[in-house]
Amino acid sequence: AKVAHNTLHFQSKRQAAGRRPSTPNHHVQMYSQNAVHSASNVVKANDCDGTFQSCDHPSITLPDAILPYRAHARWTGSALSESQTRMANIFEQYQQAESASTAPVSSGYGGGSYRGGAEQLQEQVASTGYVETRRREETPIFDRQIINFNPPSSVVTIDLSANAAILVLALVDNHVIFIQLTNPQEPARVQVTRRSDEKIHKVFIDTTGIHLVVAMESGENFYIHYPTRKLRALAKAKGIVIESVAWNRSKVTETSTGEILIGTSKGLIFETELAPQETKFFDNSAEKYWKQLYQLSPEPVTGLLVERFPDAVSISGEKKFFILATTPSRLYQFIGHVTTTEPPYFQWLFNNYDSSTVKFVEVPGSLNYSSLQVYPSDAVPKTFAWLTEPGVYYGSLDFRDQGPQDSVTTNCRLLRSRTQTDKLNPLFPVAIALTEFHALLLFKDRFEAICVLNDQVVYEKPINPRQTGGMRGMVHASRGGPLAYAEMRLYRYKITKESRDVWKIYLEKGEYEKAKDYARNDPVQMDYVLTRQAEHLFDEKRYEQSAGLFALTQRMFEEVALKFLRVHEREPLKTFLLKKLNSLKKEDKTQQTMLVTWLMEIYLTQLGELKDSAAPAEDILRTQRRFREFLKQPRVEACLKSSRHVAYELLASHGDTEDLVFFAMLMQDFERVISHYIQQQDYPAALEVLTKQSDVKLVIKFSPILIKHCPTALVEAWIALEKKIDPRHLIPALTHYEPQSSNPAAHEAIRYLEHCVHKLQNRDMAIHNYLLSLYAKLEDDTALLQFLDLGQGQMHSEPYYDIKYALRQCAEHGRAQACVHLYSTMGLFEEAVDLALNVNVDLARFVVTKPDESDEA
Repeated sequence: AKVAHNTLHFQSKRQAAGRRPSTPNHHVQMYSQNAVHSASNVVKANDCDGTFQSCDHPSITLPDAILPYRAHARWTGSALSESQTRMANIFEQYQQAESASTAPVSSGYGGGSYRGGAEQLQEQVASTGYVETRRREETPIFDRQIINFNPPSSVVTIDLSANAAILVLALVDNHVIFIQLTNPQEPARVQVTRRSDEKIHKVFIDTTGIHLVVAMESGENFYIHYPTRKLRALAKAKGIVIESVAWNRSKVTETSTGEILIGTSKGLIFETELAPQETKFFDNSAEKYWKQLYQLSPEPVTGLLVERFPDAVSISGEKKFFILATTPSRLYQFIGHVTTTEPPYFQWLFNNYDSSTVKFVEVPGSLNYSSLQVYPSDAVPKTFAWLTEPGVYYGSLDFRDQGPQDSVTTNCRLLRSRTQTDKLNPLFPVAIALTEFHALLLFKDRFEAICVLNDQVVYEKPINPRQTGGMRGMVHASRGGPLAYAEMRLYRYKITKESRDVWKIYLEKGEYEKAKDYARNDPVQMDYVLTRQAEHLFDEKRYEQSAGLFALTQRMFEEVALKFLRVHEREPLKTFLLKKLNSLKKEDKTQQTMLVTWLMEIYLTQLGELKDSAAPAEDILRTQRRFREFLKQPRVEACLKSSRHVAYELLASHGDTEDLVFFAMLMQDFERVISHYIQQQDYPAALEVLTKQSDVKLVIKFSPILIKHCPTALVEAWIALEKKIDPRHLIPALTHYEPQSSNPAAHEAIRYLEHCVHKLQNRDMAIHNYLLSLYAKLEDDTALLQFLDLGQGQMHSEPYYDIKYALRQCAEHGRAQACVHLYSTMGLFEEAVDLALNVNVDLARFVVTKPDESDEA
């Protein structure tokens, strides 16, 4: 650990040495990513009291547009000038993909801070086996950036399309500016009214960025079609102060808004459809129709959401919708089917509710405003956030087969910021935004982020109200970061890999599967989660599951093995060893041998204990079957082939002959198996193994023993080998054969040699000689004479047996007639006649005639 610490320190010194030295009032242009990060560490003076604070992290537009900055400056408490503040361009913010963090950071999650040096390295090695090297300071999740845009007059309000394509700014001079974020250099400006006594109240842009509703404080309302820049008055909505608009995403087109819902300052909900084209002659109104659907309460309708249920839970032929509506103190839900094709489309849905049946949640408070946000904003939402005086009411949206009196909101709770919990001096957000994992709260003087997974304030950044004039609001789309605005400034909060620490939160909550989902791409994080889950299961005495997870971690092998040994849990230990074995690489030969040997010892010990305790036969067979399945695994089998002597010694030490034989067969060590059966005098089993293998040398080696005990079966095996074996090599085995009958048909040696001579056409003199010698030993010389006749039939060439050897064998065993035959074959007729006279006169007469026949020939 000390060496690693020194290495990290040395690397840090090298990095520092590699940077260009900075001097006061020295301008440096930064072109690399590292330089950009270095630039973010410049300190600036607080506008209020001159104290130092870390400046915001502005983005850089393009390499050739990187602005120089002062590397060092001694501030005297004066505020930074506008030229010294580095700006971020809108194009960079939305055109480029958000950069991904390469390693987890220690933010506010879990309350931990980064620890370096030997202590950190020792802890990492001990807990996971990994050593994670990373910078002490990493890019924060939330980073405020000033947008390089100067509005021509004060900003009243802004809105952003759900697809993050169009940003709309409403100015105090009653102009509306459309900024296409993919092409911000060409904004479009539309004047709403020239009356100086009018003031824009709010603007609402649809999900596609095509349609805009402008609400005036006086109750005059307008519709702007962005592609044509056409402005039309909402004549039917005159006198109504619009507070909220719900766009029906499924019906919006380029030429029509489709049916939309509008909430007013008096608690009314209207339905209308807006279009840029005139529908009636001399009628400049943008509304195709205008219909009041419901009245919530005297409070303003501050938020509206209309969403269609997913098709999977819709009734055939009907479209099911839910509607959320908020006031400063209440959250309403409406659920129902829309069956009509004539406007107003949502009238029947609202008809299911009256003041006694409408479902709402009430959060008392004295605020006269609130806000409703959902995530994602450009698809079917999964979560919602409602700004109230006590805090942010947050929950999930669950789409099932709910009826009118059911609820789509689940797991709801109140999220509180630090200032809202201060009873003496409570401050309330002016706006909220919702991301996948955070509720973002904008105050006039600061920005806060609350993690919705653990309800913790994980980020807080002060905002100098003297510099901004106080923050006014914030908008957010699912893509890109939230945009906040003050009177004359726009800010963007860049979100960098928001999910980087989610795994930690789920880990602390004990939701290990979710933690693994978010740690899957980082081996260090995944190892830490698996280790914690394995320890948790171990503490709950769920040892089998714990062992399986420990095997997937980098936890020290000895430590895990000892944990299970201390609790005397053999099966989980076996599971751990098996999975650890499967995780090893092919080149880890030593580790594999160790694990395989240990597992064999465990199995053999279990088998021995079961047998000693007279356990049921099925338990013994089950354990033995698992042991043999383990041995047959390709990885195990390959490992044991290179260290089989260790396995043999282990099996022998336990006296397990059955598994010893099984293992030898598995290793194709047939010689050992055959020797074992012969030693046990189980000759049929030995012969069975001999016949199943293909090594001819083993057949030759063990035939002399086996022919004594099972000659018939052995000869059948020889015959089956055909010409694969040389009969000459079997003669030693044949010499050990002792026939039990004088019948040649029962003489196995003669049967095999006859097969070689007659079927295989063997011409080896040794084979023929030995067959002749066996014939000579028989009581009946018929077979011998037939064999000699066969040789006589080959007199055109030399016989395949040795005639002199044959004569000696026949003379030795008293085969006179055969000797007569051999003498005649050799041309020794006198000797043949003399011997024939002692046997049979007819035989002598026959021999006498042979010379004449020979002369005639």
